[in-house]
Order: sequence, then C-alpha cells, then structure tokens
Amino acid sequence: MSQQILHDLKKLSIDIQDKNIEKSYVYSLSLGKIISLLFCSINLIQKTSENEIWICKIENIMKFIEKNYKINQNNKIGYKINYSSTFLSPYLYDGVAGILNLYLMLKEKFKINENDTLIIELAHSLVLNLMPKSASFKRGLAGIVHVLIKYRKIFGDNSIDESIKIMTTCFDSYTYLWNDNKYIVNTHFSKATINFEEGNKGIIKVLKESEFIFEEWE
Repeated sequence: MSQQILHDLKKLSIDIQDKNIEKSYVYSLSLGKIISLLFCSINLIQKTSENEIWICKIENIMKFIEKNYKINQNNKIGYKINYSSTFLSPYLYDGVAGILNLYLMLKEKFKINENDTLIIELAHSLVLNLMPKSASFKRGLAGIVHVLIKYRKIFGDNSIDESIKIMTTCFDSYTYLWNDNKYIVNTHFSKATINFEEGNKGIIKVLKESEFIFEEWE
C-alpha cells in the first residue's frame, strides 16, 4: 500500500503539468481524492534527505491546488470540489478544512514555515462557517472545528476561541432526541448515527479536543 501511495503521488505530480489538463483525468478528479492522497503521503514519509524529493512533489501539488481550485469571494475562501466545478467546499474531506489540515501537517512534521501567512488566512476564513449543513467529521462542522483546534494549538492564536466555542454549542442543533439520548443526524438527513465519520463519535472527539479552550476562559 505504501508503494502504491507513492506511485500515485509521483504520477499526479507529473500529470498536473499536462498543458491539456481539460483532456486529462485530473480535470474530473475530486479534490477529496487529492487531499486523501496527500494526507496519506505526508503521514507515510519521514523527514530525511532521501525524502526531500517527495516533499517537493507534495508542495508542487499544493501549489497546483492553490492556483486552480482556490476561490476568494468577499474575503471568504473556498476550494472547488474538482477542477471544473463551481461548487465550493469548506469541509475536511474536500475543502478549506482539508487543505488547512495538510498545511498544518507539513508545518508540524517537516517544520515548513513558508505557508504560515496562508495558514492564518485559511483559518480566519474557516471560522466564518459557523453552521454548515451538517455536523459530520468528514463533510461538516466537526471536521472544521477539529482543524481549527489543531491550528489554535500550533499557532497559539486565541482570537478564534470565541468562534470555536460558538461552533461547539451548535452541535446540539444537528441532533435527534430518541429515548432520552441525542444522536447526530447524518449528512443526507436520512438517519441518526453514532459512527465517527458522520455521527456522535466524531463529535465526542472534537468536544474533548476543545476542552482546553473552555478551561482557559473560566
């Protein structure tokens, strides 16, 4: 699996240079799949002289994303869910939170500081998404809060604390009460679930992560 991930990373880093990108598979490739590939690649490689080439490939793909997927509207940043899309996403799977998470991973693991200004810009744009359409970790509020807390810990930026507190209190609005227990309603509003990706378990993780912010405000 590790070899396949690096093979796919190398292939993508080459294919994004295609001048006829509209005729390439990259044109319809979802940003979610690119983020997933970069997430796995960053976790896989270690900071060694032999791996500098892989870090370079990751950074080149990130630059490609910034150039071709990023949209700034009224000081609010979004990323297109694929190259040709007009739909913008703030989510962990395929949007701002996912891209911000990758930059934070690069900074934390490889001490890459060149993206600090962009990281701050993304974080302060992301806090504007107080109540997205779902609470899920993958495509909802939980994933957004998770990444903002990660940013808060790394940068020590307490100016977003109030926004994080408001977001965490919003989770209750996405719940369904049954037999005196509350369950998170999934992304499609078709059922209540406790799974990590869309339900209670993901929310519990985020609430635990946010405890230090509430403690500092006491």
